[in-house]
Amino acid sequence: MHKVPAAACAVLLGAPALMAETFTTAEVVKRSVAPECLDWKIVGICLWLHCKRGRCRVNTTPRVHHYLPDLVFLSYDHTGQPPWLEWRATAHASTLTDSWLQGGSFPRQESQDTHSLRFKEVDVVGHPIPVRGRIAGVGYLCRSQAKPLFPYFLSKADALQWRGGGKESLRVEAFTPGMREIGTWPLNSWGAIFPRIGLVVQPEDAKAAAVTVQRAADIVTQLEQGRVYVPFAYDGHREVVHGDISAPDQSACETSGGQWQGRSWREGRCHTQRQMAWLPPISERNARWQMISPTSQSSCETFGAASNWSSGKTSADGNYAWNLWRPYECCAPGKGKFLGYRNF
Repeated sequence: MHKVPAAACAVLLGAPALMAETFTTAEVVKRSVAPECLDWKIVGICLWLHCKRGRCRVNTTPRVHHYLPDLVFLSYDHTGQPPWLEWRATAHASTLTDSWLQGGSFPRQESQDTHSLRFKEVDVVGHPIPVRGRIAGVGYLCRSQAKPLFPYFLSKADALQWRGGGKESLRVEAFTPGMREIGTWPLNSWGAIFPRIGLVVQPEDAKAAAVTVQRAADIVTQLEQGRVYVPFAYDGHREVVHGDISAPDQSACETSGGQWQGRSWREGRCHTQRQMAWLPPISERNARWQMISPTSQSSCETFGAASNWSSGKTSADGNYAWNLWRPYECCAPGKGKFLGYRNF
């Protein structure tokens, strides 16, 4: 059987592979500007009790709902060589672990190769710029719960399961066709979520990368997954803190959403107030992905689109990066003591 030339494969897939690319932290920040992904809207009102000179009144502020690019997902072929340059220089500086893990990596294929079995490493990193407060032209934004540049998941640290599957290969989802599929099985399936490993049976390189980052997202956005990772997930609700403890006076304290306490100016200080915010888990059906490499997109999507999705998104060196936008809902700070909120 003759091997199909790469150029012919490119025509079949709709477009040639994009040039190999590395990028910097500044470029990650620049490419993350996507108002359509933000999807900011007011969903309710928040109530604050403000008392002064023995007279009290209830103030209101908007309760907002929006998305934030909390996590950066990197999918790449060569162990220890993600396309994000500063991240490679810090998290993958050690060659000791790379030396033995590299031997376990599946041999890299060309992005336009007709073979179906592909292997990808995946890193999950906290977005480099924490978002919080009021943004000009947008409104109040909830505080991101992601730790900037924090490694939530490194597939090379989870090598035993990322390369072999372990107990996950025995789960019902792993051997039941159509269960936890990305796309529509059997006519338009990109691949299954389980087992959550780096090997993917997928002839299109961009789709193979998308499957691996969705698998990694399924791990990091849940608790107690039995993997080597730090969960970016919360069981139930998460506390959000308002209030600037360094506020110089009562007015500044209450404007920041804090509560002033103390009998006199000398003894008084600003206390923070806590309320609950929800950060739900994601699935392959509701995740919001924004590709930032090899091409930068200004909109978000859920994986599993039609078969020509890879056109214009395939990387020549097998390296990819996405932002995962996470939903938030919280109150804009108001004056006085926080009483609660009511959604519309």
